[in-house]
Amino acid sequence: MEYLLAYLNESNGFKFGKLFQFKGTLDRKSFFIGGLAWIVLVSLIMTPLFYLGLFLVSISGMAMQSVFAIVAVIFLIIFIGLFIQALAAMARRLGSAGVSKYFLFFILIPFIGPMILLWEFIKEDQFTVVTDTTED
Repeated sequence: MEYLLAYLNESNGFKFGKLFQFKGTLDRKSFFIGGLAWIVLVSLIMTPLFYLGLFLVSISGMAMQSVFAIVAVIFLIIFIGLFIQALAAMARRLGSAGVSKYFLFFILIPFIGPMILLWEFIKEDQFTVVTDTTED
């Protein structure tokens, strides 16, 4: 659960705006495990909604086009929100790896771009936690 909260940038309490914040850091473990947990959670929520939409379209008869349009708009809104949140998490991970957030534009290059991004995601964190140790 802590990895999912770190992935969603919600470690210090829930604030909806923090989901989409591109500033901050995200370590490797929280990025990959939290991302996987987020994908599973979203899949568990979206799968029943998808089948409910198919059911509504199949029973609607004459109103099939309007029901399909409503379901499509709902899925589009959810997809855009999830996509922006994923971009924010990727930007925080790149920031903690010491790489410019503009590397996210590599995702637009087919085949090679995602491989470049994956290489940057698995890099060691560039920030270090300094603890104050004084010897008396």
